[in-house]
Amino acid sequence: MDSVSAADSIIDGLEMAAHHTEQWKEHEVEKARNENAKPPPINPMMLGLGANAYVLRSVQSVKPADLESALLMLPFNDALRLITYLSKWLDDGAAQIELTCRVAVLLLRLHHSQLVSTPSARPMLQQLRRRLRTGVQGLKNTLGFNLAALTHLQRLNLEKSNVTDPDNYFGSGATKKKLMSQMKSD
Repeated sequence: MDSVSAADSIIDGLEMAAHHTEQWKEHEVEKARNENAKPPPINPMMLGLGANAYVLRSVQSVKPADLESALLMLPFNDALRLITYLSKWLDDGAAQIELTCRVAVLLLRLHHSQLVSTPSARPMLQQLRRRLRTGVQGLKNTLGFNLAALTHLQRLNLEKSNVTDPDNYFGSGATKKKLMSQMKSD
């Protein structure tokens, strides 16, 4: 998938999700008037997914190498719609914090001047900032915990093997120095 078709895929996903959301809003209005109102038909193109999940799927389908150029081709109004979905992905508990963070940074970098001049974008961006900070902090904590566990396992392994010279055990190079400095600092 090249970057033009990737951008088209994201735009199509945003349009389908907007149409789906609009249908459900109309259904809610109709349901308030008539309790027997039928729900809108399921769109088979959306594969039974909700609007948030479908936009996430369309962004995930873009190759990581093409993501920046695909987002670069998005018009500002589509980029703004995509930003609204980013915080929803984090609300839904999607395990896509890295992707969400990458898309948010790229969109903010690409459309900074327009986002700053758009008053309606400010609350969205503040909300996204809080949620991203929480999500990234969680990943950082997990990474720190895993690193501590690996260091502990390394120490146990060294003790079991009765290594008197850790230089021979690790070999030479920057990796050995880095591991040894981590062990000394802990």
